Amino acid sequence: MNRNLTPIQSGLSLGPAKRLSGRLVCINDHQDLGDISEGDIAYIGRRANKTNNVVLFYDIIRSGAQALLCENIGRTDHGIVLAKELNIPCLSDISRSIEQFEGEILTLRTDEVYLGKRFVDESFQPVHSNLSYPETDTTVAINLGFPEVIARRQALPDITDGVGFMRLEFVLLDILDNTHPKAYIRRHGREQLVAELATRIEPVLEAYESSVWIRTDDFSVRQLRKMDGGSQYEQPEENPMLGWRGVSRSIAEPTLYDVQLDAIRRLSDRGHQNIGLFPPMTRFPGEYDDWKSRAIEAGLDAISFGVMVETPAAALTFEAFVDDISFVVFGSNDLTQFTLAIDRNNNRLQSKYDETSAALLSLFERVISIANEYDIKSCIAGQAAANESLVADLLSFGIDILSVNPDYKTVADTRQFTAQLEGD
Repeated sequence: MNRNLTPIQSGLSLGPAKRLSGRLVCINDHQDLGDISEGDIAYIGRRANKTNNVVLFYDIIRSGAQALLCENIGRTDHGIVLAKELNIPCLSDISRSIEQFEGEILTLRTDEVYLGKRFVDESFQPVHSNLSYPETDTTVAINLGFPEVIARRQALPDITDGVGFMRLEFVLLDILDNTHPKAYIRRHGREQLVAELATRIEPVLEAYESSVWIRTDDFSVRQLRKMDGGSQYEQPEENPMLGWRGVSRSIAEPTLYDVQLDAIRRLSDRGHQNIGLFPPMTRFPGEYDDWKSRAIEAGLDAISFGVMVETPAAALTFEAFVDDISFVVFGSNDLTQFTLAIDRNNNRLQSKYDETSAALLSLFERVISIANEYDIKSCIAGQAAANESLVADLLSFGIDILSVNPDYKTVADTRQFTAQLEGD
């Protein structure tokens, strides 16, 4: 048998399905990033792969890698979310034996890895013009962390209705260039960070007439410690998922939050009327009130405000938020994690990690029904918006918006499936 026509390994595809070839480079830590050249395929072993890989994965992709192979990683890891938005294929469950081929040319075909350059003449990737985007009663929006995606996929504003979930920590990753925010401000000045952030966001507001809902940053202490200068400003945490992040950090240590508020205020002052703002990791109505009050004091009285429901506490006390919001966005990855008490990045528990479990559906239905009663728009964002089984339930509950990955195929699939459900 010709070995080159037989895959040397197969994995679990967690990103866009592609066929591509490139040189294999193995990454054990951040110092190995200098070995990456444009078009390489990066293998990330268990030693380098840690919980919440957003900084590492972003730096690998920015260094030129066109695909990622992982020894072990969960589909909801923020590194995977980042890679998927940037249209970078990622395979999990690739064993370390692949390291023997470092420096060799490999070919990826969906979830298979071949030795050598193969399948170069086969047409595979669907193009925008060959896909169908039927009209639906349900609004289809996009998730967005990197504004340049709009420039690369210019038809997105024509086939989607706004941005349901814009992650400012992803936007900031590109600006900060792996530098802790306080170290960046010390070196370059606060004004430069505010101006850069406003500059990155504005093209998205210009591309859409409909709403662009922006979430303030959700950097964890672990992510910030990995940045240049991070250990100077951050104390280690044992459990970053349950640690000092999101709205509680924005209130207690508002240095970076205030930068985001100033950038948004500049855009609002320029006449952009489609801005919505919401915080991550809200647990208590009081902390949301403090977060929103600081935004109002910063001059943001002409935008809309929302809340992200990604904790059971927010879902079970949602009535206490309704007077202060005009929209709600579900963060289903964390909501599932916290409701089921399952680490979203623990592969041994992935079979039990289920957004469609009875407990989750009860929380979804509760929040959506209250939102509809008070004329508050409801949106499901993240990976769950592409889960057809979950979407069918959410539509039956009366959800308004599905916010999906910003690629043409996902948008087309979502519109087709939703249109079919609406027609049944």
